[in-house]
Order: sequence, then C-alpha cells, then structure tokens
Amino acid sequence: MKVRSIVASIFLFVLMCAAVGFAFTPMDIKALHKQAWQKVVEMAVADRWQAKMALYASRTLMVKHPELYLLNDRMYIHIFRKARGIIKFKEISAEDPLFFSHRREERVLWMSIIRSLRGSSRGVLSGAKTFSWGYVKNFSVYNPAPLRAFYPGESCWFNVLDLRLPFFWNTLWNYDKKIPIISLGEGRFLKALDEGHKDAYLLVTDKGYAYPYYAGSLHDWRTGGKISAIPSDGGKVMLVMNTRYVWYPLFGRDDRDKDEVLKKVVRDYCRKGYIPELTTFERTIVSKLRKVTEALGIKGKEWIRVAAGHIFGQRVLCSSPETYDIYSHFLPADLWWSRRPVHTSSESVLYIVSMESYILSNALSPAGAVLAAVLKENISNPAGALSSLSKRYLSWFRLTRGFPGRRWFDNWEPTMDDKMISSASNCRIEAANVASAFWIVQPPWNVFMPNWDANGRGGHVIIGIYTKGYAALLSNAKFVSGKGPLYAFHYHHGPRVVFANVIDVKSLDFVVFQENLRWSWRRLHYKDTMWSSMPLFKTVNFTKRLWKLEPGFRVADKWEGKMWSSFDNFNLWVSNVGKKRFVKVKISIF
Repeated sequence: MKVRSIVASIFLFVLMCAAVGFAFTPMDIKALHKQAWQKVVEMAVADRWQAKMALYASRTLMVKHPELYLLNDRMYIHIFRKARGIIKFKEISAEDPLFFSHRREERVLWMSIIRSLRGSSRGVLSGAKTFSWGYVKNFSVYNPAPLRAFYPGESCWFNVLDLRLPFFWNTLWNYDKKIPIISLGEGRFLKALDEGHKDAYLLVTDKGYAYPYYAGSLHDWRTGGKISAIPSDGGKVMLVMNTRYVWYPLFGRDDRDKDEVLKKVVRDYCRKGYIPELTTFERTIVSKLRKVTEALGIKGKEWIRVAAGHIFGQRVLCSSPETYDIYSHFLPADLWWSRRPVHTSSESVLYIVSMESYILSNALSPAGAVLAAVLKENISNPAGALSSLSKRYLSWFRLTRGFPGRRWFDNWEPTMDDKMISSASNCRIEAANVASAFWIVQPPWNVFMPNWDANGRGGHVIIGIYTKGYAALLSNAKFVSGKGPLYAFHYHHGPRVVFANVIDVKSLDFVVFQENLRWSWRRLHYKDTMWSSMPLFKTVNFTKRLWKLEPGFRVADKWEGKMWSSFDNFNLWVSNVGKKRFVKVKISIF
C-alpha cells in the first residue's frame, strides 16, 4: 500500500510538472541533490575551508560535533535574555515582531542590546524588555510540523542525511507560527537549561523528533509532560547530547564514561549501539563525513563554531569595539585586525567566508536541488533559465514590500534552510540562495556575485551572468534582463558600482577590492591592500576578464569616493604596490 502511494505521488507530480511547463522529474531533483552532497563532501575531503564550514552551516546532524549547534543556540538565548531591547512586543505573533523595516531602528536596537550587555542603561530603548520564555507560552502559540513540511513538495529528502537541527532563534519567527518538531524539542531542552536543570539532555530520533530529558525524567516534545519512553511512532534514538557530552554511535561518539547522567539516559531510552538504516549512497557519504567534520586544532574549532552558529550578520561584520567585545570569545582572533568602528579588512574576509560557505550550504538544502533542476532544464536558454529560476524561488515566499521575505535582526546570517522556516531575507541571503543552483549545475556562462554601493547609501549583493553577447542578473531574486552583474546600473537610488568583492560562483575564486583602500600612490597600508584566493598573475587575469565582459566596470573606494575606471588603472596600482606590498591570500584554515 505504501509503495502504491509513493508511485501515485510521483506520477501526480510528473503530471503537475507537465501542466505548468516544467519537464524535470523527481528523479532529476534527486540526482542533483546527490550530486550536491558528493561535490561538497569531496571539497571537504580535499581540505577546502568553504566546504567544511558549509557542512556545519547547513546544521545537518551528519557531523562529528552536533553539540556545537546546542552550544550556539544557547549562547543566543543567553544574550537575548540579558539584552534589553530585543523584545518590543507583548507576545510572539505573525506580525513581523522582530523584523524591522527601518534600518535606523534596527541599529538603535542593536546598540541598546550591546549597552545592556555591558551593564549600561544609557541609550537603552524606553520600555524595552528582555526575551522571556513566557512570550512563547510554553510553546502553545506554535503549530509543530515535520521539518520536511517547510520545503517545496517536489524536494528530494534523504531520510538520514537530510536530518537537520535548525538554528533555534530563527525558528521562533514564522509567519504562520509553524515550528519544526525537532526545534520544539530543542526549545524545551534550552528552557530546561535556563531553569537550572543541570541534567538536561536532548534525545534525537531517526525520524527527526527530539525529546528533552531533565529533572530525572523524559519529556514529550509536544506538551512538555513527563513520559516513560519514546512513543513507537517517534522513531528510535540515534543521538543523545547536551552542550558538552554526546552519545552518537553513527559517528563514533560515546562520552558515557564522562557523565553518569548520559550513561543513565542511554541505558534507559536507547538501543545499544543503534545506527539508523542508511541507503548505499548515504553510507558512502557518511563514511567520509565522519572524518571531514572532525575539527582539528583551535582555529578549526573556532571556524566551525562560527559556521554552526550562523554568526555572520551585518552587525558582526561591522567590527566596532562593542561588537568585538560580544563576539571575540568565539570568532577567530586573527580576523580582528582593527577595533575601529568602521568596515575593515576583517569584514571583507568574513564576507567571503560567509558567502562562499553559504553557497555550498544552500547547495546541500533540499530546496537547492529544486532550483538547480529549474536552471538545468532551461540551460540552452539563459534568459529563460534565470526567469524561471526567479519565478520558482519567489513562489515559495510571501512578498513583503515587494521583496521575497522580511528583514530580521542582523546579528545572524540565515541560510536557505533558515529562510524556508522564517522567510528572513536580505540581498546577501537571496544572492547566496539562488547562487547554489548555479554552483551545482555549472552552466556554460560567466556567473558572478558582486557587492555594490549606491552612492554611499549602503551595499547591495546581486548575482548574474554573461554569455555570448547576453547578460542578465537577479537582484533580490528578481530577474533583470540585459544588464550584467558588473554593470553600474541605476537601482532605486542611483548608479551602483562594485566596491568590495567579486565572487566567481562556479569556481568560488574571489577578489576583494578593499572598502577602505585609503588611496594614495605614495601611501598604501599593508592591512588595507587587496585580497584574493588566487596567485597574483591569476588575480590580474581574473580582473582582465571582468573588464572584458563589462567595459564600463568600475570599482569604488567607499570611504573616499574614488574608483578605478579602467584596467590600466588596476595595472598601475599593482606595479606601484610591488610584490612585497601586494597581499595575496590562499585561505586554508584547517
């Protein structure tokens, strides 16, 4: 009966595809989803830093250190429970409680939180409150649903490989008050920790359910009431963890000798050495993940924690002293070269780290494979490919003021998986989300993701293509034909020019044209020079390629308003800097 139901569902989807003009099938989507997993894992095996971070940014449970997810989620709740200003509403609702439309209000709120954390009442928003578990009313305001229900119906889903523990703070903000079942269980675990239950553990099953254990008892994820055992429809426990100790036979973790509570929980509620049933493909991938998700060295663990916590928001990137004080204890220290309240080299490096790891993380998302299938279906028609990709992506989200989603508090950076839950949105997110499809498919086009400036009014990240005399771009996932991503087109407030970074989406090569170059042919600071993932000669050729594709391509210095208007100027700059003063970086952090 079950087989007939699956066959009928596939047949119905094929008919629907034909009806709306899409020729791809569930088998196509599955093949692309498998391809994405294979490519990212192979990059991680090859010791590529983007891929290792992407695995943890995806929040997949198929990692060696899943406790980092709980550690980061607890850190956010701890900050927001102390920070006056984080809550400006009476209760959790569907009315954009935390998603501000005005950037000034957002910044004021952020500084309110920072000052509150530093023990100062100065500048704190009047009437502001801290986060309290009372706002979620014992989670009764939410409608729990399986994680798979948050993805498009045609998504491919591997039963074990695609099990995830979503970033918890993001799961609280959903239009329809929906929350993943696994997140509801985690929420009760985090609440128990806040209430002082030192014996708290989270039990995760092979069906994607999570049950909290605390106060000497197992508790139901739905009601929070005590239960004697995992219900038969809840699956079998494959993972037990808190923020320190883990029992995870699938990944060879067993800390029972370090904690008596863990030993008791495993004895009472788990099957000895239980490993969930894996497909041949999952078994192959997991065997590699056991090795590549092991963090080696202090720096590697720092970077993995940054990725697992999605700690790439704009308020983090603006490396002001206040931000430094909050995040320095878990951000890699060598990025914080300056504590001035301006964008520095550290922002540009963090930008590249986040964007490239997020492109790969989004490629692992079940939604990423759907976008890849749309792109691949139309690969012979570039305009049709980008137009179809835009339509499919936008159809998943409500439009708020014309944008596919809503703004959020910028102290974390959502992935595509986060957006499927909360609709959290900005230009960086939209660009990285759709970029995953281009990276998976590798179309025969030039595909770039640049960062723009609008006459000092702020940056804007887009993605676009050049191919055989045709150019197009996606701005906030909206299709714009005839203009390439490097073109200084008029967008709302006037012409924009590239001012910081250009990423080649297919190869993940990049050049960072610094934001505060402090231009002077007689004086060029070491810390304010150019960054690249390539050797010097390749960097020069990369830049030649940009100007060849877009002769009007310009690079701006945000702070002094100067710009490069031709490749000759770039050559002059390189020759004046000289080999010793030019900084080329091949980032390898593990």
